Amino acid sequence: MVDGDDRVLVSRYVLLDRSGDVVRAPEVPFEALRAAAPRTVVSTTRYDDHTYTARLPVFVRDAIVQAT
Repeated sequence: MVDGDDRVLVSRYVLLDRSGDVVRAPEVPFEALRAAAPRTVVSTTRYDDHTYTARLPVFVRDAIVQAT
């Protein structure tokens, strides 16, 4: 069950300088990360006598951040 924006987000950050040159990037290519990530995960939370279980979709994104 997915309520609202419930999801797991996996982000791969690439940092660029002002000229657009890569300053830092993960060694793992985006496609490899996406292929390795599961499509969904199951999360169970327990508090006192209450239990909530949710199947959450997993999203993988490539975030590119450039210095200004």
